[in-house]
Amino acid sequence: MNWLRCCSPFVGLLIAGALQAAMTIDVVFTDTADGSWDAVTRGVVNQAIADWENEIVGIDDGFGGVASINVQFEAEFFNFGNGGPLGMWSGPLSASVGSNIRPWEATDASYTIAHTIRFNSSSINSGATNELWFDATPADDGSDKAFSDWDALTVARHEIGHMLGFSSAYADDVGLPSQSNPWSDKIIGDVFDPGGLNVAMEPGDVAHVLDDSLLMDTSLSNAEGRIDISMLELNMLASAYGYKLAATAIPEPTGFVALVTIAGGLVCRRRRR
Repeated sequence: MNWLRCCSPFVGLLIAGALQAAMTIDVVFTDTADGSWDAVTRGVVNQAIADWENEIVGIDDGFGGVASINVQFEAEFFNFGNGGPLGMWSGPLSASVGSNIRPWEATDASYTIAHTIRFNSSSINSGATNELWFDATPADDGSDKAFSDWDALTVARHEIGHMLGFSSAYADDVGLPSQSNPWSDKIIGDVFDPGGLNVAMEPGDVAHVLDDSLLMDTSLSNAEGRIDISMLELNMLASAYGYKLAATAIPEPTGFVALVTIAGGLVCRRRRR
């Protein structure tokens, strides 16, 4: 059996009523020597973006309302080689001491972040087996995907999930003795939010859940097909970062001198059994 292995170091939907903000995710498609974007490959990434935008409508503004946010990233191809990573997210950033770093663009210039998601160009829609498969009709259920291939929409959703917060890359009070982490500080003994959401995490890995039915699990079988964004994973992000959700959310308030440089990243690897 073939597996996708993920290892981590480091517009929106407007709804009637009080919530009139949005999360927007903007992407720049960059052609490289390893691959160029076409309508099909762009369509898959745009569908993954729309899926996340439709679930998150903004962030808690600290006053019981909702504030709009914007997340930006660059998408490109990189030849990791056959059997290499299917995709990789990275988020290097620079931040002023004392700033609170989040996945979205800072409104006060206290930090800058450069998200990039790379997809393996070694085997894409080539007709070969064990390839990264970009669906020409990504809005459907993916039932036309070959059994031996990995679904690029699921990979894109997973990478965006890390960009939006399934990562220890973000921090409060950067560079100060009081520095803390809004995500990993919620994990105690490999459990996210014990006594609350109570989600088992991959042992020693703060970026992945321990449940192979969920999008943010550490591995994906190519026989498993397409995986959607779950309400549980959305509530985890809402609990850590104050995201407001299109469905039921858990609101939680979020809160210039030297510069601190931080880098984070995620690599997806294949594993065969």
